[in-house]
Amino acid sequence: MLNFRTGNLQVCRICYSTGDLQSLIAPCQCSGTMGILHQNCLERWLEISNTTKCEICQHEYEVIRYPKSLFYFLRNPLHPSDIRYLINDIILFIFLTTIIS
Repeated sequence: MLNFRTGNLQVCRICYSTGDLQSLIAPCQCSGTMGILHQNCLERWLEISNTTKCEICQHEYEVIRYPKSLFYFLRNPLHPSDIRYLINDIILFIFLTTIIS
């Protein structure tokens, strides 16, 4: 069994990296090392999983979601083919618009 506690260092349950007690938070009802994580890791996990609850204790986080801009999407596509599909859609839109007009 792994020992996640080493002196004053504890491990984030999401990224498994160590940190001092100031950089780690315990935002939910989980106890022990299961409740300790980095705020950035939690925010990223909530964004990717599209949930507002802890998957272990079902604690509801207070989450405010902000929509991302098109420029963010273009710089950070979720999948490499997303940009290609977007360009194809734009070309098709322009083509069909000129035909209809």
